[in-house]
Amino acid sequence: MTTLTDKLIHQMRARGDGIAVVSDDHTLTWRDLCDLSLRTSTLWRGYGIGKGDRVALLCGNRPAFLVAWFGLANIGAITVSLNTGLVGEGLRYSIAQSDAKLVLVERSLYIDKQQDIDSALSGRTLVVFDNEEDLFARARAVEAAAPYDGCGSDPLTIIYTSGTTGLPKGVLNCHEAYLASGRWMTEYLAITAEDRIMVFLPLFHTNPQMYAVMSALEVGCTLVLRPKFSVSSFFDDARRFQCTMFTY
Repeated sequence: MTTLTDKLIHQMRARGDGIAVVSDDHTLTWRDLCDLSLRTSTLWRGYGIGKGDRVALLCGNRPAFLVAWFGLANIGAITVSLNTGLVGEGLRYSIAQSDAKLVLVERSLYIDKQQDIDSALSGRTLVVFDNEEDLFARARAVEAAAPYDGCGSDPLTIIYTSGTTGLPKGVLNCHEAYLASGRWMTEYLAITAEDRIMVFLPLFHTNPQMYAVMSALEVGCTLVLRPKFSVSSFFDDARRFQCTMFTY
């Protein structure tokens, strides 16, 4: 197995009815997650996205982020995960510097940042989705794409540095870099399919992407998505969702 899609399909076959993702409003099994992701690949192809194209994704901590990302990965596209806290020139710079062909935005974030986003759209396509119901309905209206026939060295994401010494730098990461993170994290921390990893750090960041998401893809455990870190609700959430670990 050399790509993110390989891992996703493996867990779908091994733990189809096992819970892959939990949020306040949604629960996805591995079968759900795989099916929606492959169908979303077809959706993105309908916008002219193919292998090597960069797609800027601006989305909060919700299942839609994972489905959109996995769907892009399955066609060999490169997801540019945008910092949801960016405004003004910082946001426009990330979209333009990454040479994004398509900008995919959760509607609530688009409403907040519309002026900044719209001014960076020259030569790019904008796709806005309301929520999971909206995105998943669009995905279920099309056929699932074939699994990605790529290799581990194919680029998967561009993640921007914090830019503390100048403008942010776009760091290109390949499929195998992600898979290796999942392998080593699960081995060193003895993560198993029975674990539940709470994710409150933003999904646009390399920490939850490589440590939490890839660990789940490696062993088939559950991701519990929280919108953000909350001191007052942390332990209540951990008990309510039966979490066994978290990344920070």
